[in-house]
Amino acid sequence: MNKVKYVALNRAEGLVSQCGAVVFIEDGQEIPVTEDKRHFNGAKCVYVQPGTLRSAVIQKMSEWGRTAPDDGGYDKVDFEVGWENGLVYGGRFDMQYGGTDGGETFWTSLKGRVEFYALKRRPSHFNDEQWNSFCERVKEDEGDKYCEKILNECDVN
Repeated sequence: MNKVKYVALNRAEGLVSQCGAVVFIEDGQEIPVTEDKRHFNGAKCVYVQPGTLRSAVIQKMSEWGRTAPDDGGYDKVDFEVGWENGLVYGGRFDMQYGGTDGGETFWTSLKGRVEFYALKRRPSHFNDEQWNSFCERVKEDEGDKYCEKILNECDVN
């Protein structure tokens, strides 16, 4: 399995002092050039010890999550994850109070999103018509195949 090479986060909403982009990367690695230039231009690079990248991301989300809405709302956090084999996945994490999205940590949410777009996880609220329509749209640009490749080749656990 290909290890995570970097994680780029950009808190787009919330306290001004906490908004901005940060890229986590293991010490000794080259600074990545992210796919999403808009969101991560001027990002602060945080080097972490080998094997601690995942926990550093959780720690940052928890830190930011202390000032996220606690009334059912959320702050937008754009993200991009890159793996050693060059595959990249990005999206938006809707950070609620505590640093989770719908009660899921960043990593649990990431895995669920990739499984969803790989058409491996059907949300319980989707009826057959909604699911079939979604599947058709994802298959049009082969997003399902790309996400399946991530699941098969990359560490998303």
